Amino acid sequence: MTSSHPMPTPCQWFAPLAGSLERRSAPRLALLVFLTKLALAVELSNC
Repeated sequence: MTSSHPMPTPCQWFAPLAGSLERRSAPRLALLVFLTKLALAVELSNC
């Protein structure tokens, strides 16, 4: 069953999330997201 709400692009949900966090933790969250995507890309390229 599909949702009537479109999935937001990462930019749409990341900015409010990062803004609501403590300023010092926002760069760490961005780094975590980046490293997670990098790890997934490496894992997929090894298949």
